[in-house]
Amino acid sequence: MSKFNDWAPRMMRELIAEPDFGFGVYDAAAILGNGGHESAGFEKMQEISPTVKGSRGGYGGWQWTGPRRRAFEAWCKKQRLSPDSYEANYGFLVHELRGPEKAAVAKTKAAKTLDAKVKAFELAYERAGVKHYPSRNRWARRALELYEADEGPIETERAGPSPLIIEAAQKRLKELGYPVGYVDGKFGPLTAGALAAFQTVAGLPVTGALDDATLARLSAIDAPSKPVSEERQSATVQDLRAAGSKTVKEADKVSGTSLWTVISSGFALIIGAIGEFFSGAWDMIEPLRLALASVPWWVWVALALIIALQQWHAAQKVKEARLDDERSGRNVGLVTTPKVE
Repeated sequence: MSKFNDWAPRMMRELIAEPDFGFGVYDAAAILGNGGHESAGFEKMQEISPTVKGSRGGYGGWQWTGPRRRAFEAWCKKQRLSPDSYEANYGFLVHELRGPEKAAVAKTKAAKTLDAKVKAFELAYERAGVKHYPSRNRWARRALELYEADEGPIETERAGPSPLIIEAAQKRLKELGYPVGYVDGKFGPLTAGALAAFQTVAGLPVTGALDDATLARLSAIDAPSKPVSEERQSATVQDLRAAGSKTVKEADKVSGTSLWTVISSGFALIIGAIGEFFSGAWDMIEPLRLALASVPWWVWVALALIIALQQWHAAQKVKEARLDDERSGRNVGLVTTPKVE
C-alpha cells in the first residue's frame, strides 16, 4: 500500500487544485477510492485476470481497457512517460476528465455523500463489470485519512451544495408549493426564502440553508406541503375578477372575441338553417340575404382576419401579464384580496 500512501494525498491535492473541475475533498477521495480498488493501491497496474478472455486486460491506476488502454499507451508515448509513473497515471486521468470522460466530473460532484460519490464516479467513469462498492468505499476512506493527515482536519467538502443538488431541491420545493422562482440550480434569495418556509413547516431549524437535515426531509415521501389558507383554497375566478386580476381581465377578452368568432362564422349557417326548416321565412329574410350577398368576398376575409388578430393580440396580452407577474415575483397563487397576481 506504500504507493497508494504516496500517491493518494498528492493526487487529491492536485485534483482539488485543478481549475477546470471544481472538485471538493470528497470528490477527489472518491476518484482515488476507485483507482485504489482497481489497481490494488496502484501496485497492480496490469489486470491480473482479464474479464475478456484472450485480451490484454486493463492497465494503469484506473485499469483502462480496450480502446482506452490503447489511448493511454499512445498518450504516454507521446508525453514520453512510463505508464507506471505517477505523472502518466495522473496526467491521463485529467486528460480524460477534460475530454471524453468529462461527464464523470459533474456526476461525481452532484452526489452528496462520499459513498455516493464513489458510486457516481464508478458508474460514469469506470463502468466496471463487477462493482465491489465496499472495497471502493474503503479505499476512498483510506485516501481521505491520508489527505487529512497530510493537510489537517477536513471541515467541509465544499463551500456549498452543487448546482444539480440545488436544482433538485428547487424542483421538490416547487412540487410542495413553495415559490422558488426559476428552477435554475442557483441559490438565490427566493430559494433561501422557500427553504426557510419549508423548514418552519417541517419543524427544522430555520436557517434558509440547504443542509443535510433539510435535504433529507425534502426527499421524504411525507415532506410537508406549503400550508394554504381556507380563503385561498376556496377562491374562484369571480373573486379574482372582482379583485382586479390582470390575467383574468385579459383572458375575458380572449373569451369574448372567441365567442364573437363563433357567432360570426356560424351566422350564414343559421340563416341557411332558417331557410331550410322554415320555407316561408326565406322570403321574409330575402332583403337581408341579398344585402349580405352584395358584400364583396374580400370584406368577409378582412373581417375574419381582424377578428383573428384581435384574438392573437388578446392572447399576447395574457402572456405579457403572466410574464410580468413572474418577473416581479408576485406569482404566489390565487388570492381574494386587492393584491392580485
